[in-house]
Amino acid sequence: LSSTKQVISDILDEWEEPELQEFHTEAVTTSDVLHFRRALNFIDNDYPFSASFGIAGTREECIESSQAVYERLTRGSSQGFLDFDVLCRIAELPDGSIDSAKVRTLVKIFRPNRQGQISKLDFVRSTDSIYKTLRL
Repeated sequence: LSSTKQVISDILDEWEEPELQEFHTEAVTTSDVLHFRRALNFIDNDYPFSASFGIAGTREECIESSQAVYERLTRGSSQGFLDFDVLCRIAELPDGSIDSAKVRTLVKIFRPNRQGQISKLDFVRSTDSIYKTLRL
């Protein structure tokens, strides 16, 4: 199991998390400072996705948590792939209808194949891409 996790980590594109750099500006408002603090708290949070997703304070933690989420979502499935319909459940509205904008966003993020399946590597790659966007 842990060798599979290492293989997925090795396949993902290389990128390094940026280091925070100091920069100065002359006209800073109180609102700018508060906005910056909220953004920094979000970025420095060990759970930028959610507590259910798991810890993701570093890229490695994000990859591990992503794989754990995938395994939870596919538990009991004999297919070996995540069925996109499982992810679409988060697009359900309280009245039972589907929020089509959320479904389109999910398709754009996870790119299921024509059979509506998502491999573990593709799932992890997608969450890694989102994590990268948050960090850069």
